[in-house]
Amino acid sequence: MKLVFVCEKYKSKLVKACGIMEQVVSVSGFQTARCEIDEAGQDAKENIKALSGADLLVIGTEPTGWDGVISDNLKKFIASCSHIEGRKVVVFSLKKLFGDKKALKNLMKAVEERGGFLFDFDIIAGEQDAKAFAERLKSAKK
Repeated sequence: MKLVFVCEKYKSKLVKACGIMEQVVSVSGFQTARCEIDEAGQDAKENIKALSGADLLVIGTEPTGWDGVISDNLKKFIASCSHIEGRKVVVFSLKKLFGDKKALKNLMKAVEERGGFLFDFDIIAGEQDAKAFAERLKSAKK
């Protein structure tokens, strides 16, 4: 089974959380790949090939404000990515004092509007949460 992690490469906490999850699931025999979006909002064209053949997409966000806004770069990526349609998608938001729940809802809405099937979602506060969430991802194999 192939899992692809989608994250914004200029957000170090997000990249770290994706890396932790990748390590946990790869030990269990999952194939993993990463599609990183840069600050200019490019679709990481060299990495977009990783999305084809993905059984599960894992998309993370880091809220940009107290109002739960997800970044324009991530919105543009989701809106333009045809690989989301008809696939299982897992979404997560990094924990913030304010806005994380709303950011998660906004991300879920964007994925559903693009035709993705939400498989799971969570708010990740740290390394232990990322590991626990990755353990749940293993159930996608069934």
